Amino acid sequence: METELRRDREDTGRGVGGGLLVYARQGLQILPSDKYSNSGFNQLCGFSVSTNSGQLEIILIYRPPGSDEENTDKLCDVLRGIPKATIVIGDYNLPGINWSKGTSDTKGKNVLRTVEEEGLEQLVNFSTHSKGNILDLVITNCAENIIDISDAGRLGKSDHVILLVRMDIGAREKQEGGRVQSWRRANFAKIREEMEEISWGAELESRPMDEAWKWFVGVMEGMVERHVPKRKMKRGRWPEWMTGEIMKLVKIKRRKWRTLKACNTVASLLEYKSAVKTVNNKIRKAKRRMERELATNLDKNNRKFARFIKSKTSGRTGVGPLRSKDGSVINDDQGMAMELNEYFTSVFTREGDSGVPQVTPETEDRMTTVVIRRGDIRRGIRELRKDAAPGPDGIRPILLKETEDQICVPLEILFRKSLREGVVPIEWRTANVTPIYKKGPKGDPGNYRPVSLTSVPGKLLEKIIKEQLMGYLEERELLQRTQHGFVKGRSCTTNRIEFMDRVSKEVDKGKSVDIFYLDF
Repeated sequence: METELRRDREDTGRGVGGGLLVYARQGLQILPSDKYSNSGFNQLCGFSVSTNSGQLEIILIYRPPGSDEENTDKLCDVLRGIPKATIVIGDYNLPGINWSKGTSDTKGKNVLRTVEEEGLEQLVNFSTHSKGNILDLVITNCAENIIDISDAGRLGKSDHVILLVRMDIGAREKQEGGRVQSWRRANFAKIREEMEEISWGAELESRPMDEAWKWFVGVMEGMVERHVPKRKMKRGRWPEWMTGEIMKLVKIKRRKWRTLKACNTVASLLEYKSAVKTVNNKIRKAKRRMERELATNLDKNNRKFARFIKSKTSGRTGVGPLRSKDGSVINDDQGMAMELNEYFTSVFTREGDSGVPQVTPETEDRMTTVVIRRGDIRRGIRELRKDAAPGPDGIRPILLKETEDQICVPLEILFRKSLREGVVPIEWRTANVTPIYKKGPKGDPGNYRPVSLTSVPGKLLEKIIKEQLMGYLEERELLQRTQHGFVKGRSCTTNRIEFMDRVSKEVDKGKSVDIFYLDF
């Protein structure tokens, strides 16, 4: 028992009725913290646990059920002031908060508001008291470090359950760094030259679609192998503001520091200070310039801005460890992949073609063909992002963009051949699925969403078909005016504006409005 962390109740005679105790497993090093001693909250203790990946702060609290508003406000002050990688766990005695709906009674509204405003998460989603309330909470700013929270039963005659919190506090086992293509040093001129020498028509037209596609992929893989050098995989990446000039100045500063340690003269000290000042000024200006660009030159999906915000968060947002159905912890990559695959498969809904209603044709003018034009392929390639991930075929957007004039020829042949023969290559119908962590305990597979990385050439053909199909529908006015989803120039925002305009007009006329929401 850590006697320094014992806190007896102060609102009852001789501390009867509860308190705080910390028991640490032998060999586990914890460091009591006194930074919260002046918080004013009546029952609280904190300590740090040293881990392979840094310090983890744990705060234990007990809020008596009869606490006044002042004491609750002091608890909110504690939550506002917690440092990075902190878990606040304890009996909050706030049964009036509905954490799933984000509502609360008067007693808990300040705590709920503080958790929301500070970007914290409350992770307990099951009853912790005999009356069915959630009184014992785990509030944290590092949910990505928590694998799972479960009910471990009751201790003696207590009317509260024991919370078993599994945390990932160690460093993951380092895997050997592999080698990846260095596209910045690729010889695209040589690739373009080789592509121009190939008789694409003769090679592709003489083969069935599946064989033609496999031959094409093999040719592209061979060119990549010959003309795109490889480098060691980097475990991190430079900050967005880092430039080659700044990196050179940093290296100069390091050399000056080594010289100062070796000589320890006034001249070397002045040179080192000058180098530090130069580097700091350059970094400060580079950061300001980058932040101005992020604020004014937003890209289509705000990827740079999202990456910048992500870089400011302290938590690791990788995958796992995961908790299996039998309660065991899965750490290895293959095991986690199998567990996630099983979960994603279980929640996938396969919709059949039965029950589709028969509709009356609204026009006799049918869309019978899809015309593949080289200009449409070229436009689709230009709209690709260079750094986008490839699909199962391994063909990257940067390769298509750098060989735009040459690659359009085989793609035009393959697209026409696919439509003519009615054959879609297997790589166009499959995807590499990447799990993206959302929120909540990282051990729950349900807290990840799957993102499918599909074939880039396959998506180009899909885009061409979609544009021609939408053109056909719009030209013949087959889409209702009320259609806002998947229509160019319309969105959820335009739908809401039109809806609110209609409702407001009816209300202004003194009429009542009934609304039915249907989920298809």
